[in-house]
Formats: sequence, structure tokens, C-alpha cells
Amino acid sequence: MGKKNSTGEKIVKEKLKKHVPFALRVSMDIISVDESASVSEVAKVLEKNKIGAVVVTCEGCLVGIISERDIVHRVVAQEKAYAKLTAKDIMTTDVVTVNLEEGLKAIHEQMKNLPFRHLPVRNGNKVVGMVSNRDLMYLRRLKTIHSP
Repeated sequence: MGKKNSTGEKIVKEKLKKHVPFALRVSMDIISVDESASVSEVAKVLEKNKIGAVVVTCEGCLVGIISERDIVHRVVAQEKAYAKLTAKDIMTTDVVTVNLEEGLKAIHEQMKNLPFRHLPVRNGNKVVGMVSNRDLMYLRRLKTIHSP
């Protein structure tokens, strides 16, 4: 189902049977790292994939999330020796997720009230994607352009 590359990132491609709106399909490939990945590896995964957050897993299950802001606030600003830190050391463990079945409007409303820019999207109990504020802004713009 997934494959690992030299940095330990795990790319999982999940094909959903139901129709998924275009803007969500943009982020439907899950980029994840194992909780044992070094902070340096996490930063490289973010940079390589041009993303702002990554899902952290343990034995394939969601255990946390790390954003660029986490690295800045929890490592750089505190002047921690990052070479010894792992994803588990800096990840956010109280992960807020959104359900794909709730629909885009509900997801947007939920994100407006949260201090996060990225949220894992689940279909039932399985994480199937990541949605960002940028994705939602793009979708709203598309809706405005294509509305009669």
C-alpha cells in the first residue's frame, strides 16, 4: 500500500470509491514520517514535497502531526540540539482531524475556529488526506469564479 524511501517518508496513496471534490484531491496523497524519524529528516520531507505539515505514524497509525511552525517553535526558538531529536519529541499528539463525509463547508467552518493551518482528513477511521487553509481558499475562489 505504501513505500518507504531513503528518508523514511511513507507515501500512501488511497483511492476513494466516492467522489472527492477537486481541491481535496490535490492533497489526497498522504506524506508521513515514522515517529522515529529525525527532525532533520522531517524538515527534508517538508522541503522536498513543498508542504507545511506532515503526518507522524507509528506502525502505520496516526500518532501526531508536525508543521514547519512546530520545528521553529519547539526546536529553533528553544535552541535545542536538533540532531538528537525525533519526530516523537516535537510532534503535536492531540491531533484534530476532519471527516471527509462532513463536506467542505463544515470543514471550512471547523478550521476557522482552530489555530491550525493543516488538518488530516479521515474517511471513517482512516486518514486519507491533508487539508490546508490554502486548499480551502483555493476552493472558495473556484466556487466564486464558477458560481452563476
